[in-house]
Amino acid sequence: GGAMVWRASVGEPGEFGSRSTSYLVTVVTDLPGYGNGEGGAEVTAQCRRRYSDFDKLHRALRKAGVKGLPKYPGKALFGQRFNDKVIQERMEFFQAILKVVALDEGLCKGDLIRDFICRVPSPDYDEVKELIMDKAEWILALGPAEWKDVNGAAGNGESDGISVRMRKMEDSRFRSIKVQLDIPRDWKAVAGVYNDLSLWKNWTDEITFRVVEEVASPKGRVVSAQYHLPMIDDRDTCVFTVQLDRTPLDKEGVLEQPCWCACATSIEHPMVPKLRGFERAEVLVSVILIEPKEGGGTRFTSINHSDPKGQIPAAIVNQALGTSHKTLNAMKEYMCKVLPE
Repeated sequence: GGAMVWRASVGEPGEFGSRSTSYLVTVVTDLPGYGNGEGGAEVTAQCRRRYSDFDKLHRALRKAGVKGLPKYPGKALFGQRFNDKVIQERMEFFQAILKVVALDEGLCKGDLIRDFICRVPSPDYDEVKELIMDKAEWILALGPAEWKDVNGAAGNGESDGISVRMRKMEDSRFRSIKVQLDIPRDWKAVAGVYNDLSLWKNWTDEITFRVVEEVASPKGRVVSAQYHLPMIDDRDTCVFTVQLDRTPLDKEGVLEQPCWCACATSIEHPMVPKLRGFERAEVLVSVILIEPKEGGGTRFTSINHSDPKGQIPAAIVNQALGTSHKTLNAMKEYMCKVLPE
């Protein structure tokens, strides 16, 4: 049989539906039981794991008498979790654990390591919803002065009745974008069209969707999307979207302002494995707000902060964001065509 192949790397820190950072673990191996490999041919298996997962693994390996395990990095002080130095130290610690594993064929073939790499737990949707609502509320509450018009001037960058603004985000190389436009159609009808994913092909050919799971409580849906992009590798995402009949700023429902609102963030899901040829991007927060305008028609607001992951210069992404309103313009045209005035 020759020597087995089993090599691992750690990278791409992100949140993916949790308040703690997770890391992408990639294993290339020719052993059976990883992904859909029968063994013999090399397969790539990927998972996201948190510090607590590696902590459990380290303990289990120690208990099994495995020698040469790395010492723990210093404890991250509260509030320092997303600090680059902490993240770097942790990635080196994780990498060192996996290096020890790679030297031991018995471990690589055993259940402990296979489960660690291959088992994706189902999300805790209540926890995810709480996180989504916190992020949505925070980003919606930012005043106009916090956003810069895409053409540079602060304030109101209106062109063809559409305003596009961006904001530098703490802890991120990528900007968030806020697009607002008015659609001269009934808000409930607009929400109905927007919420029907099968209609999106009428205004964009870059995105295809699949509803993975309808979640009853908290009410929402898991959606996986594939983005076919010019100039860069294709991306895919898996998000949990919460639907509300009021804005996240109105927690108690006292404002009595009717609207349709969808808020989302990326999660990991057992039914959405990583696809060959796609880079898994992270939607940190997405908010869509569809509300009636005084005097009729609809005010449509889209706020998004995403990290495309992979090797891609931030400048290119931030520049591309500036043209992303074109899709919403096409959506508006489609809605105006199919919905009664």
